[in-house]
Amino acid sequence: MNTLKISLIYMAIVSILFGVGLMAYWLLFPQQVLKIHDGKFKIANKIVEQGGKLVYTTTFCKYQNIPVQITRTMTDGLIFQLPPMTSNLPIGCQTRNVAVEIPHSLPVGTYTMQSTFQYKMNPLRDFVFTVDSEEFYVVKGK
Repeated sequence: MNTLKISLIYMAIVSILFGVGLMAYWLLFPQQVLKIHDGKFKIANKIVEQGGKLVYTTTFCKYQNIPVQITRTMTDGLIFQLPPMTSNLPIGCQTRNVAVEIPHSLPVGTYTMQSTFQYKMNPLRDFVFTVDSEEFYVVKGK
């Protein structure tokens, strides 16, 4: 057989084995991205005006330098989606106060906020964390 053909077959086999190994690593290797220490986010200001800022406290440890896509919903029986945002906080353990703008159009009522954090680890794997908040009250803005 031709030496070139043997070399190409060998390179193809090695490439396939490398690709399968890489995909297995991406899918199966346990990785830790984030650990959120809160059962529910603690709301600092339980009463917030329409158009005001809701402040909550969170304690977490971030283990990898990967940006996160954050989506939030406000729920009072109906679900109100807030615009998504991207963040990339530094690696390490932190306690932070986070301010979320309440839309002027959010109706008056009692709400909980659900935050979903999505980390894109690699082309085959995402890590998704969801945390609810304590109840808070939206009152008429001035």
